[in-house]
Amino acid sequence: MNTNRHRARALAALLFALFALAGTGLSAAGVTIAESGGTTIVAELGATDSYSVVLDTAPTSAVTITLNSGSQLTVAPASLVFTTANWNVPQTVSVSAVNDLTPEGSHTGTITHGAASADAQYNGLSIASVQATIADNDTAVAKNEVISIPSSGTATPYPSTLTVSGMTAAVTNVRVSLNGFSHTYPDDVDVVLVSPGGQVVALMSDAGGSSDAVGVNLVFDDNATSILGDESAISSGTFKPTDYGSTEALPPGASGSTSLSLASLISGGVNGDWKLYVSDDTGTDG
Repeated sequence: MNTNRHRARALAALLFALFALAGTGLSAAGVTIAESGGTTIVAELGATDSYSVVLDTAPTSAVTITLNSGSQLTVAPASLVFTTANWNVPQTVSVSAVNDLTPEGSHTGTITHGAASADAQYNGLSIASVQATIADNDTAVAKNEVISIPSSGTATPYPSTLTVSGMTAAVTNVRVSLNGFSHTYPDDVDVVLVSPGGQVVALMSDAGGSSDAVGVNLVFDDNATSILGDESAISSGTFKPTDYGSTEALPPGASGSTSLSLASLISGGVNGDWKLYVSDDTGTDG
């Protein structure tokens, strides 16, 4: 009887020890993200925000968390390292918006996180992402108007006029989009934009050679990395203003010193009538 009691006590003690040992492993690896104020809100060239990151349990080896902010956001730092000593100390991530030139209105950006560690529980661990709301600082002023370009002479309407009003914020960049450009022998076409203050920019002149342009969407941007080709066919894309006919006279009605810098259009103010002069300056192709 005594022997059986001792065995029962030993078994109970063993079971208790096993349960206690198993209990130490119940806290699973994890990462807690806390957004300041419960949300992340930033603005282009404006407000920034932050959030904190911390491990839920002590790792057996250092854990590196890498941040991927995509094209809409920037983060600092780009990675966080948690060790066996600082695993429970929250680290702060600063978030700011990328100041692009695309009118998007209020939009969002997502920050994702990846974990790498010699600790198998943390290596490759799934971590929640952070979605930030972004306030845009770009304004699009558009006119849905068909401009008909003849085989020779000025387009209809001529010029095409876009009126801007109520623009009070400081303007730092100008981008121009022309959609659906089509013409035989586009080398003959001149497109000139005149600002309300009288500044003149040649968007395109004598570009594109003899290859027909059909339904091409063009964006002109000082920050573009290329210009339109002189003889190569025109394709949709973003380009710097391009002028291969700088010695030619401006289209009828447009006057002043011609620039290839869209930024020059800002100096005279942006409110008022913007005039787009489009013409085919040659009676025959070539």
